[in-house]
Amino acid sequence: MDGLEIRIRNRSYSVELKLQAVQDYLSGQYSQYEVIDTYKITSRTQLKSWINKYNSHSSSKSDIPMEAFWGTLKCEMYYLQSYNTFEELKRDIEAYIHFYNNERLQAKLNDLSPVEFRAKAV
Repeated sequence: MDGLEIRIRNRSYSVELKLQAVQDYLSGQYSQYEVIDTYKITSRTQLKSWINKYNSHSSSKSDIPMEAFWGTLKCEMYYLQSYNTFEELKRDIEAYIHFYNNERLQAKLNDLSPVEFRAKAV
């Protein structure tokens, strides 16, 4: 019995951790296995239940890509800075949107930016 660990209760996760795990998965940058490993989630079933819960609060499933974008923006820009004024925040969000659309290469778009991918598709 030395190698066996007895679980007395289920692990509890903060709301922030759940939302960040769901956003990371929905962003398309991480596989479900990477998210599970990063956030020490007990199972794929647990992650799937959070995704279902997260999506059920959305007014439409079409909101998912936008929510994923905002999650990415927060991780890559917002959480790395502190802002003293709304104007500073607005300027950085506008710059990030330009970067995201024109310069940020995305694996799911064959390593092209969204603008380059769209131009090739037309």
